[in-house]
Amino acid sequence: MSTTTKTLVLCGFVNFPKKVDTHVKPLALTADTTVVCASPGSPDPHIRYKRAPTIGVRILDVLLILLIGLSTAVRDDYDLIVSFSLIPYGIFAFVIGTVTRTPTHLGIIGGDVDGHAQNWYGPAIKWWFRRFDVVTVAGHDYADRLAEYGVDPDRIWRVFHPIDDAYRESTPVADPEYDILWLGRISPEKDPYLFIDTLTELHRRSVEFSAVLVGSGPLESDIRALISRRGLEDHVELAGWTDEQLEYYRNSRVYVLTSTREMMPLTVIEAITVGIPVVVPPLGGIPDIVDDGENGYLVPDGNPGAYADRIERVLRGEDCRLERSPKTRWVEDAGSYEAVSRSWEEILATLNH
Repeated sequence: MSTTTKTLVLCGFVNFPKKVDTHVKPLALTADTTVVCASPGSPDPHIRYKRAPTIGVRILDVLLILLIGLSTAVRDDYDLIVSFSLIPYGIFAFVIGTVTRTPTHLGIIGGDVDGHAQNWYGPAIKWWFRRFDVVTVAGHDYADRLAEYGVDPDRIWRVFHPIDDAYRESTPVADPEYDILWLGRISPEKDPYLFIDTLTELHRRSVEFSAVLVGSGPLESDIRALISRRGLEDHVELAGWTDEQLEYYRNSRVYVLTSTREMMPLTVIEAITVGIPVVVPPLGGIPDIVDDGENGYLVPDGNPGAYADRIERVLRGEDCRLERSPKTRWVEDAGSYEAVSRSWEEILATLNH
């Protein structure tokens, strides 16, 4: 792909370096990439940031991103207007693409399909999905659902989440500090209550364990109180949020996900890449990367007893055979920045024909 291929990205997550690395960096390795945002992220030689001014009023600050993006696109020629998440940045990208007659891209996130598309205004959301020239998604499940919504299958591309080399080069420590790791936003859709219920069940069975819950969010105080009421203070650590997540994977024996909705959770990919088994629900694209009984366990019924059964098997030493899992090897291959950049190269090549 020629470096003269130019993309304009509208996004609101530049303050979260991991999200920039996941969504924007692979594209920037393939094309000349300008990102319009409210506050530039960490310096990156592959990304040109264009800062939109802020005035302290959320709705006006977001609209300024649209205006700066539009003026940038009018002054220069771009091959693709890129967005991640339909509301508001996907809609902004579509408006800019329509005005400048430039192809548009929508990167689907879980909330687009499991949240907005299932709401009372869902028909309008599905209409928007069908308007984009390129729609990227992780996992077969969401790609199939988009096709059911009427999105042209030729416009749907599966683009995997890249994994930082630090994760790819890491292995679990021989004597981990924790048995069980839960990592994520402590919010309703992640269902941390189910995690505490699972730990309560393990405690009832007299299973010895140490667990750590890494994250923050609106349910944090509720979860702290629940841990106390269940008498689990000596077994569970609330670590808060940290950007140094790798060491928690390396220092744990099993990673647990209890979400009620997911597309292709980066935490599961990271755990598998580091080399610890996962106990997860079969949501979204998770079955694409988890071999049940090989690199992890799928828990279809989603109750504390079922989760506790799988975790107990890992803690008893009936470990998952990571080295024998074809899906683990696929994650390692597909999760490189080079592989994800090649996906973007193919997408951009189709637009230039």
